[in-house]
Amino acid sequence: MLSFSPILNRELLTFLRRKRAFGGLLLFLVVLAGATGMCWWTSLQQGNVIARDLLSRSLFHTVMITQLIAFSCYALILTCTKINGERDEKTLDLLVTAPLSSLHVILAKYVAALTVIVLLVFASAPFLGLCFLLGGVSGREVLSAYTIVVLAVLAYGMVGMACSALFRKNYVALAAGFLVVLFFYLGDFLLSALILETMGVRTTPNSWAFGIVFVMFLTTSPLGAYIVACSLESPPPMPFAPPVMLLHIIGQVSVFIISFLIAWRGFRLIAGRAERRARRRKDLLSLARTDENQGDAVDVPNRPPSRTKRRRAISDRINPVYARENRLFLSRRWKHRLLRYAAVAVVFFVVRSFFTDMFPRRSYSFENMCVLGVMIAIAAALFVPFLAARMVTSERETGSLPLLVATPLRPRQVLLGKLAVVLKYSFAMILLFSFLVAMTSFALPIATSGGSGNKPLALAQGMNAWVTSYGILLRDWVKILLPLLVIALYFATVGLFYSVVCRKTVAAIAWTYGTILILAFSPFFVLLLFGLSPRSEDLIKPASSLFPIVSPVFYFIPEESVNLMWYKNGLWTAVLSYCTVMCMVCGVIYTVTETIFRQKYYYSEMPLAHLEGASDQPSQPQSASQDSPAQ
Repeated sequence: MLSFSPILNRELLTFLRRKRAFGGLLLFLVVLAGATGMCWWTSLQQGNVIARDLLSRSLFHTVMITQLIAFSCYALILTCTKINGERDEKTLDLLVTAPLSSLHVILAKYVAALTVIVLLVFASAPFLGLCFLLGGVSGREVLSAYTIVVLAVLAYGMVGMACSALFRKNYVALAAGFLVVLFFYLGDFLLSALILETMGVRTTPNSWAFGIVFVMFLTTSPLGAYIVACSLESPPPMPFAPPVMLLHIIGQVSVFIISFLIAWRGFRLIAGRAERRARRRKDLLSLARTDENQGDAVDVPNRPPSRTKRRRAISDRINPVYARENRLFLSRRWKHRLLRYAAVAVVFFVVRSFFTDMFPRRSYSFENMCVLGVMIAIAAALFVPFLAARMVTSERETGSLPLLVATPLRPRQVLLGKLAVVLKYSFAMILLFSFLVAMTSFALPIATSGGSGNKPLALAQGMNAWVTSYGILLRDWVKILLPLLVIALYFATVGLFYSVVCRKTVAAIAWTYGTILILAFSPFFVLLLFGLSPRSEDLIKPASSLFPIVSPVFYFIPEESVNLMWYKNGLWTAVLSYCTVMCMVCGVIYTVTETIFRQKYYYSEMPLAHLEGASDQPSQPQSASQDSPAQ
């Protein structure tokens, strides 16, 4: 059925004729080559090149783990826009009214996405052949590894289809899909361990609680199943590898079946709504034709007036783009608000419990506050680019970009209005979250001495010690808050840049996170390459001063090898200098973004919008002054 499916043929032809198909293949091969080269040079430094079996196993595990993570993400990216992308392209009504069943459409689009993954598997064959040339890898390990990879692709591809059927927006479906995949990789293990720790159950390696957590981890996590089944340390497979594989197969098949049922049910609901709309339009058209033939007025049934909330008028002093984005940025429904508050509360209590267990309340230092800065910087890298990468591409997908550029607003007003909304909510969350965690997780030792017989004096000394201690805590919090704000600004400008460059929201989000990931790991590659030179210390020192600028998370790491210039984070000079440099970098990125927006979007879309507006106006007869040859 699917070999001659028109949906399958259309999906393959439209995807393989685009540049991004071969761009994705090139990016995958570059990532795989970089991981292989890094593994080779690491083995060279450790002296494992002589032992060919150890080198072969290291290369094999590097290639397979890279393929496992890359295929899981790529399968999700390919499938999370299969259904809601039809709605954006205005072809959903044509698809659901075609004489094809919902099962046929779901499976055809799913198989088309998996076909692209098969091409990537064949493209990675030379890297696997290098492992066989060196020896040391058995066929059983290769079979186990590829079984885990295929199960991950099948399961997470169907998860993407389910998210595409449930959510109307592409970026919402992509974010939901990545959260589900991240939960299957590590989230269930961490959540179950946290629940048991909260209940007071000790998870020692020989306890029953640890066995439950470990089984849950192997059932849903491909990475955990690969580590156990393919034995990263010992060359022969582990003795309980077959039960692990069977347990993992059952878990992945369950995820596939549940996701398939959700996708099928969601698409049937979408098709039912589209058919009802088409039937209503057809009835109204037939009614209009009948009344037109009879010479009567068309009697269109009136819908009951909808209850709309009255909104306040926008002031002339406020940027209208900012006001519009601020209204539409977050949902105002009470269910969505309650869900956001619950998520923030859960994350807050988890982070607070982590800090209270990791750092005793009576042993505070500035390095403890830097750990909080690292965690918030990683959270900002996960959420802020996602919010900024859809600012301009969403306007193009909804068809409102020509109307936006036809307004008398300048390009700077448009971009700054959109960027200001992202920074408003990002800065508010960083400020509130970091303040609450810092003030409730850390506490300085408050010592009171003397004044035992004089109660007012003892109370005054206690208050003085309390103010002094928490004053130090507040000062250190400000020292990490300022870099966190400029780091969020850096991620937002990168996301806005790709939102202007790319045409689709999913592509902008993928390129944004890919760039941030490459920049985050670039210091490790630089250290690895400079470590091969005999003058490594002279080369690493000037380069280490640039690492916190390229990868902002390194700013909070007090090591001279990766943070030479800014490693004294407690000094106000270092804090303000770093903020100034990062603001200059963000200014350069924004200037380039505005230039591209002005040339690519504004000047190309504005004439079209003016022509469309001029075509709607009735043509005016030529005046006598225009006909006069003297004038």
